[in-house]
Amino acid sequence: MNCRGKCSIRLVKDVRTLGECDVRSCKDTFFSLVSFDPNNSRLASVQGEIRVGGSYQAKVPPLEVGSAVDEPDRDELVWRPGYISEESEHVYKRATRSFRMFAMVRNEHVTQMERDFRTGDLCMYDAIVTLHKCGYNVNHAIEAMNKNDERMLKATNFMSADDAKKFARGIKMYGKNFLKIKKELLPHHERDELVQFYYGWKKTRDATRPKPLTRQRNTTAATYRKPKNNQTKVRRVNGFTFP
Repeated sequence: MNCRGKCSIRLVKDVRTLGECDVRSCKDTFFSLVSFDPNNSRLASVQGEIRVGGSYQAKVPPLEVGSAVDEPDRDELVWRPGYISEESEHVYKRATRSFRMFAMVRNEHVTQMERDFRTGDLCMYDAIVTLHKCGYNVNHAIEAMNKNDERMLKATNFMSADDAKKFARGIKMYGKNFLKIKKELLPHHERDELVQFYYGWKKTRDATRPKPLTRQRNTTAATYRKPKNNQTKVRRVNGFTFP
């Protein structure tokens, strides 16, 4: 903090030596627990001190002694083989894929690449998990899948064909720097949307390799002289001549 204008500063090395004073009765007067440096006319904070004692220590709760057996199981079961017949399982998978395909075809903003990605392995995973959550009731699972598909189509900001081309160009230019791609090419898409789109896009034919990291290599410039009149061939490297 700088002191500007006409002012008076009273330096007190020890605040305990300061007597009683009323700063409220004086105009344009203030006080602060800082020190004044006469070399640069600045107010500097007082040097801190290490406080030792029970009143300055944090209260740490006692350590709870336990074992790994007492902890709950963190694994989540998502599928039980054999709960339904293979025929019913195949019919269910085909039905969920057909319903999702029909729902995405009705949305004109969804590209063919998005449809292929979301009706492939991702659809099969969603169908299996949903069937398990519905207690392997096929009818309830299909109904739940349809509701999830409708919710997904409304909430997802799909990429257009032009956005997909910009995304491919961004991957080629900036690699997997999705923040850079968002800032330079696709500002209307969020970073998590670009990341999710990348995992589906990289499996398509239009995918290109990310830009590799450039490596600086020490190259040695070599010049050669053409031999004349049966002379020995001379090579010159960095100012040195070799036969």
